[in-house]
Amino acid sequence: MILYQGRLLAWLSPSERTLLSFVDAARIPDEALRQRCGQRLAGALVELLHAPLSRRKAMLIEKIDDGPAHAHPFAEALVAVGFRRTHDGLLRARDRGYDPSSPATAEAVVGVVHRSPR
Repeated sequence: MILYQGRLLAWLSPSERTLLSFVDAARIPDEALRQRCGQRLAGALVELLHAPLSRRKAMLIEKIDDGPAHAHPFAEALVAVGFRRTHDGLLRARDRGYDPSSPATAEAVVGVVHRSPR
């Protein structure tokens, strides 16, 4: 789950290939706030990719809200933070020189929930 100022922005599937977004005009009518939330969400995904203990080399988001990721309105915000459009979806490779103090990621909160096996 990704939160910003107490607002749920998105849920990323355990496979990290499907994103359910809660940043739309119906949920956030104020366009300026919606844009800020979209930027924070994009930054949080980049931050997740670069988490210190992460072994991720890249992140590929294939679907956003059950549709092709590259066709979703949120795709532009992801492209702005370095995701590339591919035939499979939106792809972002890990950067060697990543700066975690970037303003785009400073205010987003990424929460990870693990299910314990039964």
